[in-house]
Amino acid sequence: MYSYGDEDHGYATYSYVLVGRDEFNQDAISLYLKLISAIQGSTVEVLSLPNNVRAANFNLFLIPAIGKKGDVSPEPNYELSKLLLTALSASSPENFDSPGPYIITLYRPISFRKQDDLADILYIDLTNLHPTAIPEVVSTYKRKILEENISGIDKLRSIRLSILNTLLITEDSIGFARAAYAELRSAFFK
Repeated sequence: MYSYGDEDHGYATYSYVLVGRDEFNQDAISLYLKLISAIQGSTVEVLSLPNNVRAANFNLFLIPAIGKKGDVSPEPNYELSKLLLTALSASSPENFDSPGPYIITLYRPISFRKQDDLADILYIDLTNLHPTAIPEVVSTYKRKILEENISGIDKLRSIRLSILNTLLITEDSIGFARAAYAELRSAFFK
């Protein structure tokens, strides 16, 4: 994801992979880079999917990056990550001020067009997660999206329950929030 509106439409869920610090916080960045590596190492790129595959069966992981589409190895965009987390904190009852990384999942992209709508958000704060558990987090996301034929907030609840049952993540590190789409979308404009 290079800028606002980069999301392709029609996916079951949209998971924004964010970090609340920049390259000077080595602990957070190390965990963030491992999360990105686990996602990229086990997930097919959108452009590689055949045209006859239904996007509605998949979760789309969105990783803020510097550059443009087609770059071989884009750099993470820490500023865009921090900006989005700030917007989430300002527009929801949750406070996203931990270093992260975070996975923040919605069942519509942030660029969804109805400004007055509220976004149901599932979030996971991976700040205190052991690095060896990262591949299991990614695997759980992928498995739960494909496993059940449910949509909307029910799909987010299903993912949450599965993560709590599968991994050693505490209740206060995973939860739901609601935010206005207009507030979330405004984070992408400079």
